[in-house]
Amino acid sequence: MNKWLITALALSAAIASLLIVVAGGGDEGHASGQNQIASVFGVKEAPDGDLIVHISTFVPAGVDSQVVANAALKAQNARPATPADFESADFTTTGLVWDQFGDANAGNDFVTQYYNDSNEPNGVNGWTALTNTHDTWNAVGSSSFSLSFGGSTTRCPSLVDECPGPQTLDGFNDVTFMNLIGPCNFVFGCTLGVTWFTTTVDEADMALNAKASWVHNCNTAGNAFETETVILHENGHVVGLGHSPVVGSIMEASYGGAQCQLHQDDIDGITALYPAGGATATPTPAPTATPVPTATPVPTATPVPTATPAPTETPPPGSSSTVNNIDYSTIGGRSGENHVNVTISIDDDGGQPVDGASVSADLNLDGGSYASKSGTTGPDGSVTLKFTNAPSGCYDTVVTGVTAAGLPWDGINPNNGFAKGGAVC
Repeated sequence: MNKWLITALALSAAIASLLIVVAGGGDEGHASGQNQIASVFGVKEAPDGDLIVHISTFVPAGVDSQVVANAALKAQNARPATPADFESADFTTTGLVWDQFGDANAGNDFVTQYYNDSNEPNGVNGWTALTNTHDTWNAVGSSSFSLSFGGSTTRCPSLVDECPGPQTLDGFNDVTFMNLIGPCNFVFGCTLGVTWFTTTVDEADMALNAKASWVHNCNTAGNAFETETVILHENGHVVGLGHSPVVGSIMEASYGGAQCQLHQDDIDGITALYPAGGATATPTPAPTATPVPTATPVPTATPVPTATPAPTETPPPGSSSTVNNIDYSTIGGRSGENHVNVTISIDDDGGQPVDGASVSADLNLDGGSYASKSGTTGPDGSVTLKFTNAPSGCYDTVVTGVTAAGLPWDGINPNNGFAKGGAVC
């Protein structure tokens, strides 16, 4: 992927994304009569090369958004970004273009993030919020991009200015809550979060302001901000996407409350940057069939009286649910094998698919436990559980629970297994 060419093509979009974008009405750089969210991009010169920061700010009603943005940039020791900053950087609009998705190694097609919970606000589960955003971005089957969770860490994200010592590249992409510099109130506003990128090496660090009010589980309560929604947007910048003008997209610059699903515009964006298989497939038109000569009609025979069909017996309603089948498939990455999908089919004992059944299952790898997931069956009685960045090896699945209204599970697991990446099982 030619990064400078991508940057040149996207420069007009980048110019717009460098400016303050305000939610809730009002002109750029002016006070609005209601609370707003504004975003701004800044640049800081550092020994390892220029760093770019995306800052999300809360702007109280009646406060000039430009004043809040300038204060946020000053607190981060950054100057406002210009289009020239992006011309020389490995960026598309505002995000990184991760090199591993364009090299010849199909085994490294993921970006690993770690979570530090040491300053996590009470009542917030940042670990779950972060990994939920991974599942959301990874679910785009038309893209090879994948976020991976590396687990917990005690590191302070090295590119975040509030961490001790100089901002430096440490090779890790870390996420945390911490007390960011500056006020956080309804008088002067607040820096909600910062995401730092480097223009020399693929690395990104994120910090949300622990001084703000946060909720999770994708709900909005009062004046609190929804953790998963904000991280989902920030991880869009980590993916490589800029701000979108499409209303309702995750990458829209404004915050409109809890939103934990991607818009088609977000899906199109990540697919354009990292298409599955390395290219977008062009459908081949089917050949036009040669017309068959019309046969000469034969005289119509006298119809034989149709026998009256015997009444069809209505099968009795099922009395229990059963796991009918467990199938495996892979998806994602250039080889199409990054993630393992496990599809579990549930029928009743009369052979009819069971809609709305809650299914939980354990995926085992090489004889040991690998991961557990759950989901709900659709009208065809099946549910697909996706396990991202699953390594090569021998897999089998054990269904641990099936809950369906009026249909107790019979507890039987069918034999199943799957060999990934050339494993001999």
